[in-house]
This record gives sequence, C-alpha cells and structure tokens, in this order.
Amino acid sequence: MFLVDNLVEDLRKAFACFCCLLCFGPLLFIIGIWQFAGAPGATRERNAMIASVNQRIDVWNNVEPQWAASTWSVNTYHLPLVTPTGEIPTVENLQSYTAAYFATSMASNVIPPQRFNESALPVVISFQASGSNSTGGAVMTAKLFQSQTSSVSGYGQCPNGNYVSGKCTNYYVLDEVCVKVQKSQSSNAYSGSDSYGGYGCGNGNSFAGEWSPFIYRQVDYPVGTQLFYFDSFTVKNAQDPYIYYLSEGGSWPLTTGQRLMIGTVLMVVGGLFMVPCILFVVIGIVCFRRKRHHHHHEENRLIYS
Repeated sequence: MFLVDNLVEDLRKAFACFCCLLCFGPLLFIIGIWQFAGAPGATRERNAMIASVNQRIDVWNNVEPQWAASTWSVNTYHLPLVTPTGEIPTVENLQSYTAAYFATSMASNVIPPQRFNESALPVVISFQASGSNSTGGAVMTAKLFQSQTSSVSGYGQCPNGNYVSGKCTNYYVLDEVCVKVQKSQSSNAYSGSDSYGGYGCGNGNSFAGEWSPFIYRQVDYPVGTQLFYFDSFTVKNAQDPYIYYLSEGGSWPLTTGQRLMIGTVLMVVGGLFMVPCILFVVIGIVCFRRKRHHHHHEENRLIYS
C-alpha cells in the first residue's frame, strides 16, 4: 500500500509538472515573439530617454552649485549635505552630474522614540531652508503609526499581522521621510513640489504610494513594547535628474540587440518546454487515426463476411 501511495504521489507530481510545461512553454514563446516585435524601435526609445535625462542634467548642472550651497534643517535639526556618486546607472552618452541632497540617518531626536500607538496624534515635520539665498521650505504632517485591515481566506495569508475571523490587520511604522522642493523664481523661496503625483522623492512603497513623502515599514504582530526611532529625513531638489529618471520607470529601455537576445532565449526555452506538449498531441493524433483505421477495417470485414 505504501508503494502504491508513493507511485500515485509521483504520478500526481509528474502530471503537475506537465501542466506547468503546457502553460509556460507557449507563454514564454509568446513573450519571446513580443521581444522580437519591439526590437526594431528599442534603441530609438532608449536614446530618446537618454536625451531626455541629459536635458534634465543640463538644467541640474546650473542649479546644483546654488542648491549645494544652501542650508537645510528638519524641525531645527541641521541636515548635512550628501553628495554620492551619480545615482543614475551609467549608460552610453549619459552626461556626468553631481548628486546632492540633504539627509540624516542618525538618531537626530527630531521625533522622540515611541512605542507603537496607533491613536498617537500626527506629527508636524518642517523642512526649512535658511541662508542668504535660500529661504522657505516644506511642512508635512505625518502619522507615526498606522494599520490596515483586509479580508483574507485564511490564517496563512496573514503571516505577520493579527488574524481574526477572516480579517487580517497589518501594522506599520513610519520608517523614512523624503520630500522634494522647488524654488520660486518670483519669490526666490523654496516650497514643497508635488510634481509626478506627490511631494515624495519617488522611492515610496505600495502602502502609502510611490510619490508619498512618507515611507512605512511593516512590523510583526504582536508589536510589544519596543521603542521605534524616527531618524531618516531627506530633502531633495525637484530638478534632481535622478527624480526624473525614477518618474520614467527607474530603468533604461533595452537596446535592439538586448531585446533580440532575450527574445531568442525565451523562444528557445519556450520551444523546449512545448516539446512534451507537441509529442502528446502527435501521439494522440496517431493513436486516434490508428483506432479509426482499425474500426473502419473491422466494419469492412463485417460487411464482406
């Protein structure tokens, strides 16, 4: 009985594998054809995006010295200038630029560490520019703690939250604040910029939205009495070319050669996956024709007998 059960289980797995091949083979083959179809205009699309980013870099190279010379603080805490290597992945014909923004990731005591408390009042976060040629800023109001409840089919779909009667409640804590600002040419003062759909920097997550200035992370239930620290604050210039790059998808389009290579690989792999399906169909047709021929032969034999 044990051997029979194992055989049945192996057959079930083999059938499931066959079904996977049946589904993924044609799918990969179709995606490969789609890559081939888009190949002729791929390099043109890539060059257009590079040219568009280069235009933003030209503007940024004029703005950056004054931006880097400004002084920023968050709730009176001084934000140091950060100048990493260019954040945009280097590609052919991309102009060079200097990335510059103001940020801190140290325990700044801008917001005191707190225990999870969903009913805590929202906190006002003020990014302020100060200096001879930099005034204004942006004021944000953020909730430190949030929860989200949704209907689920079972406990297994609520691995990190609180599951009660088909409902899953997940808990989130404010992890990072990043706001982008722009300078008014008339008043020469900075204010929050909602370009691209929000005041954030384009690095948000699905909970609050890609362009939300508030980035939350999920915490496991039960939350307990641990302290949460709020110490990651960033202010960026809305003309930063990296922000534009993120708004365009955050990746460079493939070249014609790359799409042709990917299309070839997908079509070959998809074709190999489809071999069992084709053999299955061919064997089925042969068996059907042989059975039909045998049946026809038997009918003739009965008639002439």
